[in-house]
Amino acid sequence: MKGHDFLHDCFLPKSLFVIGTGGNDYLLNYYQPRNTARPQLSDFTRSLITELSAHLQRLYALGARKFVIFSIQPMGCTPVVRASLNVTGAGCVEPVNGAALLFNGELRSLVDAAGPRMPGASFSVVDSYKIIKDLLDHPRKHGIRETYRACCSELGSSGVLCRKGGPICRDRTKYVFFDGLHPTDVVNARIARKGFGSESPREAYPINIKKLAML
Repeated sequence: MKGHDFLHDCFLPKSLFVIGTGGNDYLLNYYQPRNTARPQLSDFTRSLITELSAHLQRLYALGARKFVIFSIQPMGCTPVVRASLNVTGAGCVEPVNGAALLFNGELRSLVDAAGPRMPGASFSVVDSYKIIKDLLDHPRKHGIRETYRACCSELGSSGVLCRKGGPICRDRTKYVFFDGLHPTDVVNARIARKGFGSESPREAYPINIKKLAML
């Protein structure tokens, strides 16, 4: 390596820039009970997409050309959201899922419209929402036993992370969620496999990560 130009010209354009964003903006901001002055959901979502677009353009200006972006998962199905609304049994909080779907739809539109602002850039949007929702809707098909309970049965005060030293399920491969919010490794591995090799634009849009890496 002989300096910045070599890095800029040879490494950055070939590198994959992996981005996951949006979920915490809803769960830790928009849907917080203390947030009494919420804007319209559509306006809030549009502001997130505008900010994300600005960040992508900054990375592009620095030399990035290949972007992997993960959609928001079905937030309304997570243990922390269900517990906050005292949901029992199976089922998700659909208004919260609706926010995720709104953001994910805008995310695809952002990618479709990026060409004029970011010529030469390529994208792969991995639809974590669909991949996880398939596991939740058809658990037996995928060897899942627990769809809505966390692997750690005792959560901390936030309802998100496991209580330190608390009990953990014996076989976490049978669970969708490890704690109140985050998927287990087996779910993350499935998202990775689908994002890398799926030929379905419903799972990796407009191309999968393998094809993106080969460009």
